[in-house]
Amino acid sequence: MTNASAQFLKENNIVPNLSFKDGKSHLLKYIKSEVKTMTFNSEEKKGVIYMFTEDNEPKKYFTAALSFIQPMAEVEENEELKIQMVRKSIGGQVKSFFNIEKVKSGFISEEGQELPKTEDIPVVEESEINVEDIPY
Repeated sequence: MTNASAQFLKENNIVPNLSFKDGKSHLLKYIKSEVKTMTFNSEEKKGVIYMFTEDNEPKKYFTAALSFIQPMAEVEENEELKIQMVRKSIGGQVKSFFNIEKVKSGFISEEGQELPKTEDIPVVEESEINVEDIPY
């Protein structure tokens, strides 16, 4: 018997969200991504929405986390990935990290990897980007 919620989503062409909170390793195929601003609890967040397939089913994932966005910059469309969220206690706080592995070539991001601080990331001026070259 089909899950009624899954059936509803499929019949109405609604792509379900992907969650990494279960701590499991997810085998995914990266389809595409787009910079987007989303509203959560009346607060706007700018981030990236990713489209994947998992078990040949489309899934989407929105994040503003640099620990996810930076390694994904090295991923090409249609590449297969294993992605897992790992939680660690650091200095009394629980922090989340992503293990992102290209199935064919290995890890591009591992648990606890040091990432540059936001102020160390260069700012690209709007005039440097040709909007017509963006595929979305």
